[in-house]
Amino acid sequence: LNHVAEVLLADTGGLKNTPDQSRIWPVLTRTDTIDQADLTKIIKRLTRHPRVIGVVTADRDWMFEALAAGDAEDAEATTACLDDA
Repeated sequence: LNHVAEVLLADTGGLKNTPDQSRIWPVLTRTDTIDQADLTKIIKRLTRHPRVIGVVTADRDWMFEALAAGDAEDAEATTACLDDA
């Protein structure tokens, strides 16, 4: 799954046409469908990039977590759920 991080961080992929000074929050969806150890590896890889300041993950039910880059080692995240109302 390392290719996921590579594509998201590529200048011709996820970072295409983004200003050099911008800070990035990649969004990973359906994260409940992959092994959590693999997800942790992807998040750690993403947050090592100097422009990535955090990662947002969401499962099939749109429960999401926002994890700041400095918190990647602790995996202490803010969890919320989007209401349909």
